[in-house]
Amino acid sequence: MSQKLTRRTLLAFAGQGTLATAGCALPGVSLAQSSPNWPLDTLKIMVPAPAGGGVDLYCRKTGERLASHLGISVVMDNKAGAGGLLGAKALSASAPDGSAIGFLHSGLVSVQAMGAKLDLMSEFRPVVGRYNESQFIVAVHAESKYKTFADLIKDIAAKPGKLNYGTGGLGTPAHIAFENLRAKVGNLNAQDVPFKGAIEAVNALVAKDLDFMLGVLSTVQVQVKTGRLRALAVTGALRSPQLPDVPTIAESGVPGYSHVSWSGFFAPAKMPDRLVANLQGVFAKMAKEADYLAFIAANGGQIPPAETVAEFQAFLRESITNETAVMAKLGLKAG
Repeated sequence: MSQKLTRRTLLAFAGQGTLATAGCALPGVSLAQSSPNWPLDTLKIMVPAPAGGGVDLYCRKTGERLASHLGISVVMDNKAGAGGLLGAKALSASAPDGSAIGFLHSGLVSVQAMGAKLDLMSEFRPVVGRYNESQFIVAVHAESKYKTFADLIKDIAAKPGKLNYGTGGLGTPAHIAFENLRAKVGNLNAQDVPFKGAIEAVNALVAKDLDFMLGVLSTVQVQVKTGRLRALAVTGALRSPQLPDVPTIAESGVPGYSHVSWSGFFAPAKMPDRLVANLQGVFAKMAKEADYLAFIAANGGQIPPAETVAEFQAFLRESITNETAVMAKLGLKAG
């Protein structure tokens, strides 16, 4: 039987934070006139999340750098809701004149795969498609009996449907990470407990209300480093620089498994080549700035190796195809 995802469930994709805002200027970078580097005096960054959360802070830091390099004002336009769909559609409808770019993320692949009215391939031009990647952590409470990832998987298989884990809801990236794991391992049946956001799932695990969770690195690593939670494995192909002692799932008995979230910056589909190229040059410079890289690392991410637009588009097309098949198998539909 197919399962419909409500608007409330889709909100789980949208990021974290409590304050809603629109058009918030970055302090210290407001300039009065356009620059030889850009045709307008202000560039708006569409942020598909509320102000105050990790996505918003990352976009603001990026905006500060863009303002400095381009010599113009950069403002945030927070449009949270529907798993990022509201913000994405607002960006798609924006004028392609250099007035707006936006932050898009891998969760939108899931949104499209569930049948939402979104076409990532045709509605946007990638400026930098995968500009930040973050792994997920498989975590348990620090006092849990599970000492290794193999211990946990063995118990899930032995007790089908008895163990529970927290995610941001059906179809969210953490849920898909588990479904991909189940496809690799087989015979895994755990109860997904949906929360409005990842931080709520973390709090539930700290309170011992969950057996385990899959959470994005930036959300879980603080509780791991302070000793409240134990990290059993990370989901990337390589170990995380932030948690180098934690093995990958592939190292822990599931060869070939890899699942990471990614994000990047995109323009409306018809933005001129010269403007896109200008932005790509700036982002390439930023990717070499030590303090900017340190900020990303401190928040659980890293900039992956540079890729061409064609390489990213091939990756995106394959991701949409694969995830559409997963959503069909799970019977998940946007509603």
